[in-house]
Amino acid sequence: MPLTHTTELFAKALEGKYALGAFNVNNMELLQAIVEACEEEKAPVMLQISKGARDYANPVYLMKLIEAAVECTLIPIAVHLDHGDTFELCKQCIDEGFTSVMIDGSHLPFEENAALCKQVVDYAHQHNAVVEGELGQLVGPQFDDGEEGGEYSEGGVYTHPEEAVKFVKETGVDSLAVAIGNSHGAYKFKGEQHLDLERLKAIKVALMEAGLGDYPLVLHGASSVPKDLVAEINQYGGDLGTDTAGVPEEDIEIARRMGCTKVNIDTDLRLAMTSAIRKAIAEAPKQFDPRKYLGLARAKVKELVRHKITNVLCSAGHAFDWLNHLRAFCHFEFFGAMFLFCGIGWLLWVSRAWRRETRDSSLREIPEMGNQGATSLAIPKEDSNNFPVSHYFSLCWLRLFCRFPWTWGLDQWDIRVLEEHRSRGSMSYRRYLTSSAVQFLEALEIPPRWRKRREEFCRNLFFGC
Repeated sequence: MPLTHTTELFAKALEGKYALGAFNVNNMELLQAIVEACEEEKAPVMLQISKGARDYANPVYLMKLIEAAVECTLIPIAVHLDHGDTFELCKQCIDEGFTSVMIDGSHLPFEENAALCKQVVDYAHQHNAVVEGELGQLVGPQFDDGEEGGEYSEGGVYTHPEEAVKFVKETGVDSLAVAIGNSHGAYKFKGEQHLDLERLKAIKVALMEAGLGDYPLVLHGASSVPKDLVAEINQYGGDLGTDTAGVPEEDIEIARRMGCTKVNIDTDLRLAMTSAIRKAIAEAPKQFDPRKYLGLARAKVKELVRHKITNVLCSAGHAFDWLNHLRAFCHFEFFGAMFLFCGIGWLLWVSRAWRRETRDSSLREIPEMGNQGATSLAIPKEDSNNFPVSHYFSLCWLRLFCRFPWTWGLDQWDIRVLEEHRSRGSMSYRRYLTSSAVQFLEALEIPPRWRKRREEFCRNLFFGC
């Protein structure tokens, strides 16, 4: 299926009170692990490509990998630029087919951040893409530069509710990443670990009171940095230390219920892949086939993603919500089939009525019957053995659709009755069909507009096939 628009995913997530997993993609193994886990759990997913991933893997390679994933699965997939820092980069990604982009001007003063975001929003909306902005500044590595990168924020700036409302109104941005104590990297907290959930609630309430509705908020730096993964890395030669810390999954669950529609996860994927590779190489030092340890790494990441979408984000099972709604509406197995067949029958009936109205005017007219009965029809005698197959199907169709709109229990009007009269020489078979159809329609309690045209209807039914 084609890429899914982010707006559609956000609307369904807000309605279903779940969060979309936004997982960063850098290579084929990560992409396969993410998509396979989401497909097996029937979860929609956002695949994020950062500026660093584009520099590492080449944008063309990454997009072709994602195109392959979209072709091989049926789940909704959106492609998102993570932490774009310039208008030019966002424009390039939109032109490449990204369904959404993030413009990160959080390091700029409020006015410059808003102006940059507005510029990207104007271009994106003209090209059917959506934009995520960021207000407030997270602690940790910025723009995917890594723990040793040149852009590293020592002190964060929390998002203020009043500024959030002003920023959204001035820019028209479609979603907003907020700073509520979350941070990038594997060293998110010192001391007590927590998110400022009261601030998140205040931001959500301020946006609703400002008339912006159930506005989608985004949580960056939401990796939980599992202790078991860190311990495994340290056990097999790593040196992450013991002061790593992530966002508690309990806080993410609460944030999801309060309106965080999109949750970014990257660090946990890196930890899972690194721990599996280190363990595989340490346990089999003579192994040099990358498929062996990369395959184990892919399985580890897949297990992690499955846990996130099932137990934390609760997006599992929501990939085909439209089908669930349809099944709930018509019980699908039985009532859906009845509705389908009745709909097809109605369409065929309408098409035949349309054909009758547009019949060529050169067809001969049938005189008004009045009280003379069906035998007074001015139809010349014809060979009684000349009975086209099309007339037989017309007769069957008349019987079929007349049962539905007007009455039930017409089994007595059967083609076998007509077969008994085929040997009669006093009336041609075609004439008998027409007169029988007229008598049949006379017996039905049909609307007046049909009663006035019943002779014309029968004439067209058997002479216009």
